[in-house]
Amino acid sequence: MGIIRKEGIQSSIVTYSGVILGAFNTLWVYPKYLEADTIGLINLLTNVALMIAPLAQLGVSIIILKFFVHVKNDSEKLKSFFFLITLIPLIGFILSMLLLFIGKDLFIKAFGQKSPLFIEFLFVLVPLTFILIGRNIIDNLSRVYLKISYPKFLKEVVLRILFFISVFTYFYFNLSTDFFIWTMVTAFAINLILAFLYFKNLGKFKIKLSLKSLSNKFLKICLSYSVFNILSGFAGIVVVKIDSWMISSMLGLAYNG
Repeated sequence: MGIIRKEGIQSSIVTYSGVILGAFNTLWVYPKYLEADTIGLINLLTNVALMIAPLAQLGVSIIILKFFVHVKNDSEKLKSFFFLITLIPLIGFILSMLLLFIGKDLFIKAFGQKSPLFIEFLFVLVPLTFILIGRNIIDNLSRVYLKISYPKFLKEVVLRILFFISVFTYFYFNLSTDFFIWTMVTAFAINLILAFLYFKNLGKFKIKLSLKSLSNKFLKICLSYSVFNILSGFAGIVVVKIDSWMISSMLGLAYNG
C-alpha cells in the first residue's frame, strides 16, 4: 500500500473518530458539566486566538507548502529554511501581541459590557496564540513529509480526550474558573509538545541559526509570496469564527456558549 493511500485511510479514520469525540464533548459533556458562560468563554478565547494566529504567523504556512520542495534535497538549505519558518512567525507573534496590548481598550469597549469575563482572561490569548501558531507550523511540516495521520490523531482525538479530562477534573474537584481555563491551555500545550516530539523523532528537524545558505532572491520570493497570502489565510478563519466574536460582544458569553 502506497504511503499516500495509507496516510489517507488512517487520516480518514482519525477524522471520523474526532468528529464522534467532538460531538460527545460538545453535545453532552460541556452542557452537563459547564456553565453556559464558561463554555462561551472557552469558545471565544479559542476563536479569537485562531483569528490572530494566521496574521501572526505572517504567511509561513504557505511558505512551507510552496517552497519546501526547493530546499528538501539540500541539507544546509533545509536547516536554514527551518530557521526561516521559525523566525518569521516568532516576529509576527511578538508584533501581534504588541498590537493586542496597544489595542486592549478596543477589546474592553467591544466586550466589557456584555462579556466582562473575557476581558478578565484576555491575557490567556498570549500563550494560546503562540501554541496555535506552533501547532500549525508542525502540521504543515508533517504534511510536506507526507506524515499527516499521527499529527491529526493528536489534534482530533488526543486533544479532545484532554478536554474531556479537564472538564471532569473541573467539575468533580469544584475547581475555580481560572484553574479550569489554564488546564485547557495546558491541554493545547501538551498537544503541541507531543506533535513537536513526533516530528523531531522523525529525524527531519535540523535547524541552523543562519539564513546564509538561502539566496537573497529566494528569501525575497518567499517573503513576497507570504505577504500576498496573509489576508487569505486570515479571511478563511474569520468567515467561520466571526459569529463567536459578534455574539459575545452583542449578547454575552452565555449566548455564545
